Amino acid sequence: MQTADYFSQLGFVHGSPFESVNARDETERLGDYFVPPPFFESLYGNPKSPNSAIVLAPTGGGKTALSVMVEERAAGLEPSDELNRLPLLTVLYDDYSRLGLSQNSSELEDHLSAINYLLVIALLKAHALCPFPALRLSNDDRGFYRYAFAKYAGGRAGATVYEDLEKLRTGWERLQANARTLVGTIPVLGSIVKFLELGAEIGLDKLSAAKAVAESVVKTRRETRQFDAPAEVDFHKLVERLTTHYYEGIYILVDRVDETPWTVRDADAAYEFIHPLLSNLGLLDYPDRTFAFKFFLWDGIRDRYLEKARDDRIFFKELVWSPSKLLEMLNARLRAFSDGKVQDIRQLSVPGLAFGSHDLDFLLRSFSGSSPRTIVTLCKMMFEVQLDRLNRGETDSFLVEGRSVEIALDQFAGAVSRRLIPEQKAHREITSIGSVTFTTKSLHGGVFRGQSEQSVRSKVGKTWRKFEVLLEVGSELTGKQGYPARIFGFKNPAIAFLAAGVEVGKFLDSKVRMCDACGVPLVRDFGRGGSFQCHVCSHNFDTERVVPDAERRRSRVFRSTARAMAREIRQLSDIELLCDLAGLGLGKTSFRGSPFLIWLRVLEHVSTQPEAARELVAVLEDAVEGDTWRALLSDLLGEFEVSQ
Repeated sequence: MQTADYFSQLGFVHGSPFESVNARDETERLGDYFVPPPFFESLYGNPKSPNSAIVLAPTGGGKTALSVMVEERAAGLEPSDELNRLPLLTVLYDDYSRLGLSQNSSELEDHLSAINYLLVIALLKAHALCPFPALRLSNDDRGFYRYAFAKYAGGRAGATVYEDLEKLRTGWERLQANARTLVGTIPVLGSIVKFLELGAEIGLDKLSAAKAVAESVVKTRRETRQFDAPAEVDFHKLVERLTTHYYEGIYILVDRVDETPWTVRDADAAYEFIHPLLSNLGLLDYPDRTFAFKFFLWDGIRDRYLEKARDDRIFFKELVWSPSKLLEMLNARLRAFSDGKVQDIRQLSVPGLAFGSHDLDFLLRSFSGSSPRTIVTLCKMMFEVQLDRLNRGETDSFLVEGRSVEIALDQFAGAVSRRLIPEQKAHREITSIGSVTFTTKSLHGGVFRGQSEQSVRSKVGKTWRKFEVLLEVGSELTGKQGYPARIFGFKNPAIAFLAAGVEVGKFLDSKVRMCDACGVPLVRDFGRGGSFQCHVCSHNFDTERVVPDAERRRSRVFRSTARAMAREIRQLSDIELLCDLAGLGLGKTSFRGSPFLIWLRVLEHVSTQPEAARELVAVLEDAVEGDTWRALLSDLLGEFEVSQ
């Protein structure tokens, strides 16, 4: 069965709702499932008096969807003033390599030169399509049009210029039937008018049109020799002409800064690339109020941006998705692609589907973090696995089953972890520690017991932390002197799931909680009980200890053994001597309190150290005689082996 047929069987009349995770591929239906953040109206602002804005969000967090929705609203506006100007022009600035920028050419002059090219394209197309053109251009206008076209389009291929003219969306396209052909203005404008308005009528193909544009570019550049003005001066002149004749305001939408070859997953490079624009208050807060910059940026640059941010002058917000809002978006998406037939993701799963004590909603909320892209990707993988199992005859169910979710989750977690931790050795080590939280001391005493403690500290502090997947979640007192040790967890639930090494039901039951205050999923060792703090909103809360049967049995054995040992060996000096003979290396603070507590402390200390446990049992067998004592020690040794 093909994918299209499968989703048709599930009730989707517009194809798979999980096919694309790029908002620009779904502009036709995005408005049907778009969930606006609380600040969307403030972000959009007033086109008659534009204000710049900056939005930060994680990768896949909905930045491009916000940008698209701003464009879509602007495209639907009608001329509204006495000059018959459209209220708003949106200029998308996101294809940096194509526009000639690079890691080494990203100064303000470079950015504005690229933006000026886009404004020239917008100016020429508006003049060509506007049904109310300014027929009486001044000589200054005519000269500047030729100059701007030659300077900013002159170095580009004619085919590229024509392609950009053709794909630019403005509000004038809807009024094109009323457009007038401008005769006798400027050769460049005349050519473009002909290409855009009369191309189909006279049978002009795109190749010929592109060639003609190229010839116009060369000719105009040859005739216009002086290009001395700074790009910022030209920027303001272009804005002035656009807002005088065609638009009331202009929004320049800056997106995909972190998706160039030199900025991907590199916060410093991304910030350095865009900061000439981002930090230019004179441009962003220009008093003329005819244009504004709207930035949609990766939150990886947050710390560097906030060092010099001026949110008293520039609107600034962070886009954070709560798990409930993600599910709202997902279900709205299902309704949009099914024309309302599918209202909820749970309609697409077998009845009673559960993972431990939790349902599919909880699983999706737990692993999606704050990313619409993540929840859509995970759903896509779940249904791909279900379809594959259906085609191979493993199941006859069209609805997603628990086994499909488990397989998809393993694939998803593996893909996420390999993307975030590309080094093979580090990936293997991090995903094999057997816990969702750890200290360097616990790693040294556990999976890395054969390495020095300093080596483990270096591994965590230098090698692992450079991947930015770790999170400090607290501290605990360790060692003889009670020094605080940092407790680390994982930012990404998928990596935490692999590191825990348990099945998904147990992971959700004992490792995941939703913060009562802000709703984000938290991954900790909640089964151990204790006090915890949300790393997002700093909300503090307590959980009761959940003790597994094996741990409860071990506790009973240790406590009964400690009581028996306290009866037989009560002197603190004797206990300390026996521990020294066993080579346990305990400090003086371990021998404080009652004999029972001391022995219990000793047994807990050796429970994860096989050699030390066997040595202690051997010393105790020599110290006390009797069958009852030997039976007690035999049970204790067996419990040690089970624990390890």
